[in-house]
Amino acid sequence: MSGEIKLELEKIIWVYENENIVEIYFDEIFIIGEYTIDSIFDDWFIVFVSRDGSWEKISMFAENIDLLLNALSDKYNIEVGQTQLANSTKWNSIISFPNSIRGKKLFNLVKNKIELDEDIKEYFLPKR
Repeated sequence: MSGEIKLELEKIIWVYENENIVEIYFDEIFIIGEYTIDSIFDDWFIVFVSRDGSWEKISMFAENIDLLLNALSDKYNIEVGQTQLANSTKWNSIISFPNSIRGKKLFNLVKNKIELDEDIKEYFLPKR
């Protein structure tokens, strides 16, 4: 189920069987990361987290992934294209952007549910 990635001026679209599965607006992206799972199907995803802590994923095996990675590298002046989990074959997650938290764990797997890591949740708490 890898699908295809389409880029528009203001958003990223992940299409599968002519249906938009995910639409992500560039101006809503707060964190970019990756995660892998132990699966024989799509097992590696790029993740986009918004300011409210909600997130969307896109398969790293989708058509045009290189186009997306290059666009993200250009837009955010980061090296997302260096994909940090390319050789991971088990559950793992990592942050690529912003640079201030790059390399930290993004998610935890809790009873087969993916949750933001506790250290990352603090970025989404209301500021006082």
